[in-house]
Amino acid sequence: MRRANPIRCGILSAGLFLVSACVSVLPTPVAPESLYRPEAVSVAGPLDQSLVIREPESPQIFSGQAMISEDPTGALRLVPTVEWAGRSTRLIQLALVNSFSNSGEGAALLPETGLRAPYELAGRIRLLALQGDQAVCEISASVISVTERSLVGQTIVKASSLATTSRAEDRALALKAATEACVADLAAFAASAVEAGPAE
Repeated sequence: MRRANPIRCGILSAGLFLVSACVSVLPTPVAPESLYRPEAVSVAGPLDQSLVIREPESPQIFSGQAMISEDPTGALRLVPTVEWAGRSTRLIQLALVNSFSNSGEGAALLPETGLRAPYELAGRIRLLALQGDQAVCEISASVISVTERSLVGQTIVKASSLATTSRAEDRALALKAATEACVADLAAFAASAVEAGPAE
């Protein structure tokens, strides 16, 4: 019977020890204490024609679940203990859909319904962050005529909200409020653009 090489066994044991030591010092992910989502705070429309609302584009830093703060130098950081309840871009899309009255002949639709609509709303998040205790939301958007393949209207909406305290929860509520104000302005813009229709 072959005897185990003591040097080889020692090297193997040392390697396993180092691996276990590395694993033990990895930081444990911290679950957020609170999750937030923007909601429809006003009703636009009703729409006389249907409108597909696309998920807005965004720089990656603003498009996830993390809430972001920006310091005076422009450095971006994650706000600890608070997060969005999903991708911020998806939550804004859903809030927009819920911002339209369903009493008209048209409806606000998600692309995944597969239904055709004569108009589309596309947007891009330019800024969604806390600057100190001031929350700022800025989104550019366009309404496009699908049938005419033409631009019906475009806008940039901007809203801000001041946190009541410097606590993470109050700053998160301020960012939620600023986002909801942006959503309300976008819905009003889209309803007006659909009503006006393509330029003659």
